[in-house]
Amino acid sequence: MRYQRDFRSDLEALGRVLVQSSSNRQVALSELATIRMANAPAMLRDQDGLLTGYVFVDVGGRSSADYVAQARRELHNKLQLPAGYAVLWSGQYESAERVRQRLLLVVPVTLVLILLLLYFNTRSIAKTAIITLAVPFSAVGALWMVYLLGYNMSIAVWVGIIALLGIDAETGVFMLLYLDLAFAQASRGKERLTRAPL
Repeated sequence: MRYQRDFRSDLEALGRVLVQSSSNRQVALSELATIRMANAPAMLRDQDGLLTGYVFVDVGGRSSADYVAQARRELHNKLQLPAGYAVLWSGQYESAERVRQRLLLVVPVTLVLILLLLYFNTRSIAKTAIITLAVPFSAVGALWMVYLLGYNMSIAVWVGIIALLGIDAETGVFMLLYLDLAFAQASRGKERLTRAPL
């Protein structure tokens, strides 16, 4: 039982609290226990049936993944945990790890679907390759921009890069369609299109 702060601030008054015994007699708490002030956690917490202590960390301008990687190394090198103790990382880091695991499955499946859609749209492996080969250059530019602006690689940044790659592929399809139409119009009525008009 935990008393509210007002009821436990006076130790003498707390010692006079009556407790019912098994013989239906009331006994003062001071006769059953030694009452003293001690520092303890503000709240006892448990997770999965085990007592748990939380340490809240503000990583500042760093990414949580970088911080956790360095903290794990430091703890591994400098901390020897007794049997039954464990250190677990939670919060934004845990969420980012879950998303990263999903992205490892979703991104390859999405890329395969995009390649299939491009192929069915253009009906040409060469045109699909031309569009696809332009996409990594956008990714490189995006990663350089993230680095130059000093942003951390977060879920939002990855979603933005994926959106950029989709827009790049779409722009490639439009450019290829325009070039095909322009070539068809230029070659209309001519047996052979020479380099100069092309």
